[in-house]
Amino acid sequence: VKSLAAMASMASVGSVRGAVWRAVGRVVRAEQGAGACVAAQGTAGTHGKGFASAAQAGGPRDELFGDDGLRPPVKLFGNQARYASALWVAAKRAGTDAKVEQEIAQVLRVKSENATFSRFLDDPTVAKTKKVAGLKDLLSEMQLTDTTKNFFYVLADNARLPEVSKVYENYLTLMRASRGEVLATITSAEALDPEESQEVEEALGTFLEPGEKLSLEKKIDPTIIGGLVVDIGDKHLDLSINSRIQKMEQILRESA
Repeated sequence: VKSLAAMASMASVGSVRGAVWRAVGRVVRAEQGAGACVAAQGTAGTHGKGFASAAQAGGPRDELFGDDGLRPPVKLFGNQARYASALWVAAKRAGTDAKVEQEIAQVLRVKSENATFSRFLDDPTVAKTKKVAGLKDLLSEMQLTDTTKNFFYVLADNARLPEVSKVYENYLTLMRASRGEVLATITSAEALDPEESQEVEEALGTFLEPGEKLSLEKKIDPTIIGGLVVDIGDKHLDLSINSRIQKMEQILRESA
C-alpha cells in the first residue's frame, strides 16, 4: 500500500503517463505485421523462458523455484498464485522485487484509466502474438525492468492477461510477507479523521506478533451506515451499525 502511494506521488509520473498514452494509441491503431509479431514472440520466448517454465502448473517444486533455496515467504495456492510466486522468485533473484511491485501497479493504473488499452489486454479474440507485440511497444515506452516486461509477455503468451490484477494481488501478499507487513483493511461509512485513524491503528497493533508491521488500507462504504468493518490477517470483525440492525431484525423474525 505504501509503495503504491509513493509511486502515485512521483514527480515523473506526468511525463511517463504522456509517453504511455502515445504508446497505447499506437498499440490499438497500428496493424502489426506478421514479421513483427514473430519477432516479438521470439523476444518473449528468449527473455521470459525461465519465468514461463516456472509459472507452468503441475511442474515439480524444484523446477518452479530452482536449486538455490529461494522460496516465497508464504505458500499460496491456485494458478494465479503460482504465477505470482514464480514472479516473486524471479524478481528477488534479479534484485528488482520492490521495483516490479511499483511497475505492475503503474501498468494497472494505465489499464484502469484507458478503456481502449483495457479492452486490448482483456479481449480473448486478439491474437497472442499481437498482444505480445503491442505490449513490447508499450512497456518499452515505460522503461520497465526486464522482469516486469517478461511477466507481461508470459501472461500474454499463456492467455492470462485478464488475470493480471489477481496475480498482482497475490504478488502483493508475498511482498508484504517478505517485509513482515500484515495487511489490515478498515471499512467505514465515511472517512476517518486523523485522531480516529490513530486510535484504530493502535488497536490493531495488538493483533501483531513481534517484528510484524501494520499495513493499513482504508475503504469507504456508506451502506454500513456507521461503525467499522475490520479485516486483519485471517480475522474479520464486523462492528458496523448495519450488521447490528440485521441481527436485531433476525431476532425479531425468530421471536415472531
